[in-house]
Amino acid sequence: MNELIEKGLKLNPNMKLNENSEHVEKILEGIKRKNGHCPCVITQNDDTICPCKKMREESKCCCKLYLNK
Repeated sequence: MNELIEKGLKLNPNMKLNENSEHVEKILEGIKRKNGHCPCVITQNDDTICPCKKMREESKCCCKLYLNK
């Protein structure tokens, strides 16, 4: 499993990885293109580094890389 995915799941155990592998790959490619930042937002700062602040603190992933259990 991808290091980033493992980190996100560890930081928020209420979330699970999206089961759609094609979607997961697209999001991971977007994260890579944006140097580790969420591909769903324009702003690039510490809060948007994946797993983003919203996912860690609110259990919400705008990209749908992670879903609520």
